[in-house]
Amino acid sequence: MLCIFKTPLEPTGTIGGDGLAKVRAKRPAGDVQLGVEAAIGKCHHGPDIQFRKEGAKRLTLATAIVVKRRADGSKVNDTEAASAKAQPKPFFDALYTEEAVTTVTGEIADAALNRVKVSPSLVKPNGSPVTLADFPENFAFGNGTTVGVKVRLKDSAEPVALSWCLLEGPVADAVLADAGRYEALRQLMEE
Repeated sequence: MLCIFKTPLEPTGTIGGDGLAKVRAKRPAGDVQLGVEAAIGKCHHGPDIQFRKEGAKRLTLATAIVVKRRADGSKVNDTEAASAKAQPKPFFDALYTEEAVTTVTGEIADAALNRVKVSPSLVKPNGSPVTLADFPENFAFGNGTTVGVKVRLKDSAEPVALSWCLLEGPVADAVLADAGRYEALRQLMEE
């Protein structure tokens, strides 16, 4: 289950190039995730699931390595890439960057992961609750715990700092069944 929250911010003590005071999340994601997993239960943070606006998707890590760029950053064409792969490894490593490719299989993951709960403190400027429909098209939340991402919601002039966590099935069931448990999660994410 994806749980979305408003991120509490604090000033960094510096001024940005735009003349405005810079802010950051009060707690780093690692600390928040440790708190959530200790008090509420396990977050799903394996590399095989990514929550997107259209639901939790199963990811497949491609086994093939794709040569993308030369050491100077310029693109490699298909003929050059085939030739580079045939070179001895030290030569290849010195001249090219390898990148594994992640693809979305399109398969919807476990139904328990496809539930969404948005904090009641997260509202639009007009006072109405934020929903998934308010997020940009093709927005990907990822997995695990994310803290302090600035997102420009639809029909909003300013980005809002958000945090979210993706809870595994049994933990999600427990949070949905117990309002006190959800409130404890909300306080961990929004404190």
